[in-house]
Amino acid sequence: MAMISKFREVINPPYRFTDFFGFFLLFFVVLTLSSLALGVTERAINSNTYTRFGQKPPSILIHNLQNNSRIVGSVVPLDIQVNDDTEISSVKIYVNRVHVATLKDTPFKWLWNISKLPPGTYELMVEADNVYGKSSLTSLSLYRGAKEDFVQ
Repeated sequence: MAMISKFREVINPPYRFTDFFGFFLLFFVVLTLSSLALGVTERAINSNTYTRFGQKPPSILIHNLQNNSRIVGSVVPLDIQVNDDTEISSVKIYVNRVHVATLKDTPFKWLWNISKLPPGTYELMVEADNVYGKSSLTSLSLYRGAKEDFVQ
């Protein structure tokens, strides 16, 4: 009788083989699906077709000035357009790499007093920062005086 009892225990153990198999199968499926999902998400973030909100730097356009143009008069109005998918925290203006103004509110307009500037070449730089810390910079080379006075 003891022999039959041992035989039944081997054939029908207290645990079932399907319990372990089911557990490992479920573990394998969950692990595979989660790694596939992570791979798809990472590829989407690294591609150009999808970017997370606020991850692109702002774009800057200065409407009334062009590169290598002459500035005349006593005041040059700057009309700066900044496009971004988030809120712009500040627009900074530099002349010859010296910070001259910070604009916080739209529309981003500034009057540049050039009445005391001597003739010469000037680099105007505009930097825009969004609330996520992304920034972009654009610059223009401008000259005051007669163009023939300057070697390009």
